[in-house]
Amino acid sequence: MMVKRNRVLSIITLMAVMLFTASCLGLPVLDFINATPGSPEAFAFISNRDGESLEIYLMSLDGTNIQLLPSSEFNKFSVGYSDDLEKFSFVDVPDLGEPASEGRPIAVESDLKTMDRSDGVVHTLLSDNNLYINNLSGNGEKIVYQILDIEREMFSIYGINYDGTGNHFIVGDGRAGAFYPNISNDGTLVAYTLWHFLKKEEIRQHDDGICTQQWDGGGTPELLVPDTETQTNIFPAFSPDGTKMAFVTVDSDLEAFVLKEMDIVVVTGGSPVVRDVRTLYQSEDYISDLRYSTDGGRLLFTNMPAPFINNPDAAGKGGFRDILKSSAKTARNGDGIHIFSIDAVNGGDLRQLTEGDTWNFFNFLVFAG
Repeated sequence: MMVKRNRVLSIITLMAVMLFTASCLGLPVLDFINATPGSPEAFAFISNRDGESLEIYLMSLDGTNIQLLPSSEFNKFSVGYSDDLEKFSFVDVPDLGEPASEGRPIAVESDLKTMDRSDGVVHTLLSDNNLYINNLSGNGEKIVYQILDIEREMFSIYGINYDGTGNHFIVGDGRAGAFYPNISNDGTLVAYTLWHFLKKEEIRQHDDGICTQQWDGGGTPELLVPDTETQTNIFPAFSPDGTKMAFVTVDSDLEAFVLKEMDIVVVTGGSPVVRDVRTLYQSEDYISDLRYSTDGGRLLFTNMPAPFINNPDAAGKGGFRDILKSSAKTARNGDGIHIFSIDAVNGGDLRQLTEGDTWNFFNFLVFAG
C-alpha cells in the first residue's frame, strides 16, 4: 500500500512544479488559418505555440486548420467545449505562484470563465478559487471542475451551470481526493479518479479507482474500475453517446501507460454497468487527458515524453527544467508535449496531430497524474 501512497505524493509534487515552470519556455511563432466552426471534425486545445502564453486553439482532426481563439490575457490551464465548438469553459491563471515544497500542491489564483464563440464575450463564473481542471458537457449546459478545496483540505470536484448558477459540491473530502473530472454529453454523470490519503493500516485499496457520480451530487459514488496494488486507473472520458468510457491504466513504477476502453450501460436514473474492457494502445511515454471526437470515431489524448515523468525525485527538488530539456532531446514522439488521436473502435490508425517543441494539451495539470 505504501508504494501507491508514495506514488500519489510524487504526483502532487509534479503537479505543482509544472505550474511554476509553464512560463519559462520560449517557443516559436506559427501562422494560423481559419477552422470550420461547429464541425465534428474539429476540437479545441491549449498551446503555447505563439511563444507568449498558453492560449486556446481550434484544430481539425487531421492536424490542419489551426486557429487561435482569443479569450483573455492570462494563461489557460484547462479548456472544455461543446460539441458544436460554440461554447467554451476554461481556467485562467493570472499568477503562476511559487514551487511546491514537501510534496504539497500550491494554492493558485485562478478563475473559471466561459465564452460564446458567437460574440467572443468572456464571462467570469468563479474567481481566486484554486481551480485546476474543468470540463464542459457536450450540450454546453453543465461544467465540472477540480479544485484544491481549502476547507476540506483535499482536491474536490464541483459542478456549476454554464450560466454561472447552481455552484455545488459533488465529491472529494479530507479522506479521499477526487481528480480528473469528465462529464457525460447530457450533463447528468461525472466520471473521476478517486484516491484515499490515509494511514497505511487504514487504506482500503478497492475503494480507489475510476468512479461515477450524479452531476447534481445526488446518489452515491459508484466504483467502475478499481485500482490494484500495482496499477492505477486515471483520466476517464465518456464517449459522446454515453455507451463507452476510455481511461488509462498506469503501472506502479510509471513505466507503462495503457489506453483502454470499456462498454458501459447506464439505466435511466441508475449507475453505469461495465460490460467489456479492451486495450487500444500501450506506450512507455505518458498517455493522459482523453477526449473523444464529437462523432465518437476518434479518441484524442496527450502524450508526454517518458524522460519527463520518470524522474519525480529530480522534479521535486527543482530539477524540472533540466528534465524538460533532456526530454526534448530524447523523446521518441517529438520534442514537445503533443496531442495524438487513435481509432476509437479498434485502436488502429495512430496519428500525431501537433509537432515541434510546443506544449499542446486539454488540461495542463493532468500531466502529473
